[in-house]
Amino acid sequence: MILESGEHWIASQNVESITRPWSEPGQLILTNLRLVFEGSFYQPGVGSVPRTLLDLRLGQILNVVAAPGQLNRNVLRVEAGGQFVYTFVMPNAPDWAHSIVQARAKAPPVPSGYVGQGPVVVSVQAPAAPKIMMHCRNCGALYDATKGRCDKCGAPPT
Repeated sequence: MILESGEHWIASQNVESITRPWSEPGQLILTNLRLVFEGSFYQPGVGSVPRTLLDLRLGQILNVVAAPGQLNRNVLRVEAGGQFVYTFVMPNAPDWAHSIVQARAKAPPVPSGYVGQGPVVVSVQAPAAPKIMMHCRNCGALYDATKGRCDKCGAPPT
């Protein structure tokens, strides 16, 4: 990635983008002006060549959400003007969400023509409570224990 005049590096991390129908590994880079995601592709005779898949001005970011996932696979969701959503899997998504918001607050105004110059919203979602499932003694089906009755046959727990 080539830095612009006055731009400096804040953070970078190897992540997995799940924005497209398939996942793609790459590097997420945060600067004082942009959020950039670089993947790579194989070019015969050259090898792996980096390619920029996302180059987003910080002022275009409207919302940042960090959601917990399983097995240290938290999700960072970045929403930008024009209803574009970019999703990345990373272990420290809440830290990235806060870093993006802080960098955006200090970033210079976005040049005219870019969408999304309003305040950014950041939210960090709490992990969901685990569901407790029980086997029905009447029919053997699994059902949510908090419901009090089997979903399949309606029998109460005994």
